[in-house]
Amino acid sequence: MEVKNLITDIWTKEDLKQFRDEVNSGSNYSGLEVNQRADIELGREEWQPIGINRKLSFMGSYNGNDKKITGLYINTSEPNQGLFGYVRGGMEIKNVHIENGEITTTAHTAGGIVGYGNNIELSNCTFSGSVTTTGKDSYNEGLAGGIIGIAYAGKYNKISNCINNGVITSDYNSCGGIAGAVVNGKIKWCINNGEVVGYNRFIGGISGVIGDKAYASSVQVEKCINYGKISEKSSNASAVSGMVGCSFWKGIIQECGNIGNLICEGEYSSGGKKSYTGGIVGLLYSGHVIKQCYNIGTISAQLNAGGIVGWRYSGNVGNDCYYLENNTTVKSGSVTKSGIESSETDIKNLINVDIWREFLIQDKTPNVNKGYPIFNWQ
Repeated sequence: MEVKNLITDIWTKEDLKQFRDEVNSGSNYSGLEVNQRADIELGREEWQPIGINRKLSFMGSYNGNDKKITGLYINTSEPNQGLFGYVRGGMEIKNVHIENGEITTTAHTAGGIVGYGNNIELSNCTFSGSVTTTGKDSYNEGLAGGIIGIAYAGKYNKISNCINNGVITSDYNSCGGIAGAVVNGKIKWCINNGEVVGYNRFIGGISGVIGDKAYASSVQVEKCINYGKISEKSSNASAVSGMVGCSFWKGIIQECGNIGNLICEGEYSSGGKKSYTGGIVGLLYSGHVIKQCYNIGTISAQLNAGGIVGWRYSGNVGNDCYYLENNTTVKSGSVTKSGIESSETDIKNLINVDIWREFLIQDKTPNVNKGYPIFNWQ
């Protein structure tokens, strides 16, 4: 690959478009770092993502240097949408901040920062605006996320210190405030403030789905929190949660909290599948561990719900997980008793419990967390 003439310093809208066009013409930027040097206004001009498929993908590093990109606008029938469309190769995208973006595809797989990532690291990125997918892939997946649509089964994916403030919507499976799905890797120190709305299965404040048995791949979700409202608005069978809609394979979820309210209107699918709504995980499959998590968000479900887990096939929910009493309403089905049902006073006093004291601090401004303790990394 010829590198001497490739643009690596981004000062203007035209620089960003030139960089995009170079990638989409076959220059993958492997081994190079691109730096954004100034705030950029895209002016709602129709944006083609940086990287459009596996062959024409971005494989370098991008540092936004905490500069803003505003006016990102996408309205397309193509998959893999975002500022970056298709990214792979083990490099990092960091310090990117999208404000008032609008990303809509009638296909699948879209994220505020990245649509499709494989073996990718995303750190200190934020998104506000909206991400919407109305189509599906061959697995019935819509894959919409505030930061990334899907982090696929590369050697290792890492998403850290990212915040979503946007509204995330998908007509099909797998949408989340941070990611639609993460097949392998880690999500850490991430916050969702935005509303997530799904019309099918697997809807989460942090990720719609984590892990994949087919790849024997697992995901760790650590030190994350959801403040956004999470809703499922169809009659389809669904798994809805403040953290992870469905945890498929040997995941670990620890030191996480849900404050957002959860609504699941789904009941049964035509194949007899049921809906499950949980404060931390909606549907929990084999080999998972949930520890040191709490939920104070309200849960309103048509069928099967729990303060920590909506339904557990197997896996371990520690006795150090707490959920607020009298906060779950189920029209029919059952209430899953995982974790410890506790009063408002008891949860607010977790800061004085030895096992929690090392990572909780007092909420000195009650509007931040309704007077409940906050994590020391917030």
